[in-house]
Amino acid sequence: MVPINPLRRQKKAETPWPPSLKDVWRCFQRVLALNREITARMGDLEGILSAPEGPNLDSWRSQIELLGGKLAELVAALQGMSGGNWPELETSRQRILDAIGQRLDEAPAVAGPMLVRLGKAGPELLAALGGKAGNLARVKNELGLPVPDGLVATLSAYRVFMEEGPQAEGGPLADRIKARLAAMDFSDPAAVADASREIKAMVVAQPIPAALEQGLLKESQRLAAGPGSRLAVRSSGGREDLGLTFAGQYDSFLGVAPEEAPRRWRQVVASQFGERALIYFKIQGLAVEEAAMGVLVQRLVEARAAGVMFTTDPGGYDPDRVLVNAVWGLAADLVGGLVSADEFIVSKKSGRLLQSRLGRKEECLTLVGGLLTRLPLAPEQESAWVLNQGDLERLAELARLLERAFGRPQAVEWAQDREGQLHVIQSRRLQHQEAGVWRRFDASAPVAGAEILLAGGRSGSPGVAAGPVFHLPAGGDLSQVPCGAVLVAPRTSPLLAPALPRLAALVTEVGSVAGHLALVAREYGVPALVDLPGAGQALPEGRVVTVDAVHGLVYGGEVEELLGPQWRWSLRPPAPPVPENFRAALDLISTLTLVDCRSPGLRPENCQTYRDLSCFAHEKAIQVLAQRFLAGHYETPGPGKGRNRKKSSR
Repeated sequence: MVPINPLRRQKKAETPWPPSLKDVWRCFQRVLALNREITARMGDLEGILSAPEGPNLDSWRSQIELLGGKLAELVAALQGMSGGNWPELETSRQRILDAIGQRLDEAPAVAGPMLVRLGKAGPELLAALGGKAGNLARVKNELGLPVPDGLVATLSAYRVFMEEGPQAEGGPLADRIKARLAAMDFSDPAAVADASREIKAMVVAQPIPAALEQGLLKESQRLAAGPGSRLAVRSSGGREDLGLTFAGQYDSFLGVAPEEAPRRWRQVVASQFGERALIYFKIQGLAVEEAAMGVLVQRLVEARAAGVMFTTDPGGYDPDRVLVNAVWGLAADLVGGLVSADEFIVSKKSGRLLQSRLGRKEECLTLVGGLLTRLPLAPEQESAWVLNQGDLERLAELARLLERAFGRPQAVEWAQDREGQLHVIQSRRLQHQEAGVWRRFDASAPVAGAEILLAGGRSGSPGVAAGPVFHLPAGGDLSQVPCGAVLVAPRTSPLLAPALPRLAALVTEVGSVAGHLALVAREYGVPALVDLPGAGQALPEGRVVTVDAVHGLVYGGEVEELLGPQWRWSLRPPAPPVPENFRAALDLISTLTLVDCRSPGLRPENCQTYRDLSCFAHEKAIQVLAQRFLAGHYETPGPGKGRNRKKSSR
């Protein structure tokens, strides 16, 4: 052995040299390219799930595998340009990958807690909230937009409730309901109504699990800010507001006192088996016994004004046009088709008012002493516009944000409080007609030589159809509505929805294109004219008429020029439902939880989704590149530089 001379200078161990600027630049370009590809692939995943012919789940799985590989390359590129600054990032990537795989391999029913606060709902919980609450959680937590504080009784709470019941009474509630549905004749409206009453009675009689009832009471008292504060209790079905709207098919309750929350929860659950909901499930090809109901309990906004916004006007094909409907007070009467609202067409880019139409406003729904009350409006308020230019600009901004976040046009319910703050109450996918469809309806109107009986109606659902007029008074028996009729009714109430599949067309004297019935008519492909005063008198029962729900006209007799195939509008059949576990996996892919790039919380261990990883890598790559220049490493990346570095003399 050669002795070591302690006086001899020892050669220092070589330490890894920081990456050259050339390597940093190359990796930076790789990060940018991968980010673009990852974003595009996330959009592809959304598209596969919402494909008209139904989701190709095998293709979806393979796309997830490809996406996971791109995320691994992204992490490696960031580590390469930073010299391995964030070793925890690979651990986070593997953790998210494992969680996605676990969800894909689970049974469709995704387990979770019975109660979740809306502001605490991360991507791992979104699938358990139901569609409406899941969307609102994203709006509140991902976008940071004003959403009233709330609580969600999850799909898990529903399933616990449905699986209880003594054997002496027929076993679990779910089994009893399934048996009753199996015996129902969907072709008989009276039989559907009878089954609905019986099933709802079963639900109302079922005891609420003690833990759920106590949790609802406690959290509802927290949400109620003071003695006069009231709550809203609304449905959030497992499939609601995802591919289909379920608009107006379930019950909602406003002005709820905290102690009433458990009872209202059970009533919302029971409404899943209401007559109009059962028919909606049947028409859309869904099995109601396989569905689940989340329930959203929210602080009720004491609204100065409220309404509905379509982020892209479904009555046109200009993507810059936003349609806003607004009323004084709360918007329940607007979506229920009981009032005519102010209507505004606004530029999405600038918020500039393009068109406006004053509504026929006579009453205002508001809270008085904790009770919902309809108050008559003073004459000067009837003729006043509900919104000003500043309000419209803010709504246009919300339209841009929500459309960008969800990747498609949205139907948005909003409320403005007494201080002028706008709150998002709901954001659902809008059934939007493509430009090509509307260009089929560009023929001149009116048709020469045809008798015009009425003009000026609003197109709630486009298309043209003819049939004999049938009048239905308020509260009339829907089972008496004949097939192929043109139904004329006072208002666009959602209670009319069970009759829609049997109609040629619908005409109402009062209502809004933003009402729930108009949305469902579009889903069913039934032409509908709303807000057409005098229809009841001008259209005698039994007379054959042609309804042009494109130009807002009603003709006497059958107008052959309008009844050709080119004038018929129908949506494609609804796609088969997406399994819940696939939706749950998508929540761990495309949701963004790291919304503030300047926050100290922007750390690898806080990444909860693939989108978080992508955004983290993009932000840190920019920082690394900037730091290298600021540190004085000014060499220009290019051939022949190798690992040489040239420092600035400054």
